[in-house]
Amino acid sequence: MKAHHQEKGLKAEEEFSLILQRYGVVNIANDDQNKFDHWDLSLSPHSSSEIYLYDVKAKSNYPNYVWLELANVNGDQGSLYGKANYIAFQTDDEWIVQERLKLLNYALHYRSKNVITKLKSTEMVAFQVYQRIGTKEEIVFFPLPLVKYECKRIKRFHLQ
Repeated sequence: MKAHHQEKGLKAEEEFSLILQRYGVVNIANDDQNKFDHWDLSLSPHSSSEIYLYDVKAKSNYPNYVWLELANVNGDQGSLYGKANYIAFQTDDEWIVQERLKLLNYALHYRSKNVITKLKSTEMVAFQVYQRIGTKEEIVFFPLPLVKYECKRIKRFHLQ
């Protein structure tokens, strides 16, 4: 199952990389940057000397929700605390790109203060912090419409 998720993630990164190449030079994170700094792709725009880091998330199995990672499987800081400027979420027909810091603030504000629930079923509750059995992760199940419309800066990259 893990190999399937990794393959899905790599395909999403490749697709998003092709989109970003329209705007500048794209580089792929090395293993340490991916694992410890929580970014997958960097963009050096044609029109700027800035470098932007992106954490790419493949399409969720829950179409109207995304997972926001507060702590990774080892209990270390998750992707919301990484170095990426933006997190890009793949959906059926577009990419939703949002500032990582805004997502972190929303996750901290809206998340449930209840005890972490161990994942055992497919019934998820929005804003609840979940943890898969045998891990130390803390992931928040977050409604995609809130990511899209409540945050001020949203960039959409259509796949056409």
